[in-house]
Amino acid sequence: MEFVYKSSFVGSVLYGKIKANEAMFKSDSISTITIIKETISHEASNRSINININWDLNDESVERILMLLSPKYDFHNKIAQQFQILPALKELMIQVN
Repeated sequence: MEFVYKSSFVGSVLYGKIKANEAMFKSDSISTITIIKETISHEASNRSINININWDLNDESVERILMLLSPKYDFHNKIAQQFQILPALKELMIQVN
């Protein structure tokens, strides 16, 4: 079985390929791979199953996630700044009236 999942929030991609006694996962998100690794390890431990996990880290994945998150950070930062000046604008409106 193969599958591809794209995060609707971040835009990161997870590819998975599962066959008898073997699974392979690829993602541009270190967090995604870490969560999968921890979940599989936890489930294997609960079932007393011995597993072997190998993984390779691509340094470009950090840059990719930062690139995907940057517009969201900028948007939320802009909103936060607007909320900070809101009381001052209200005060000006009171003084003008």
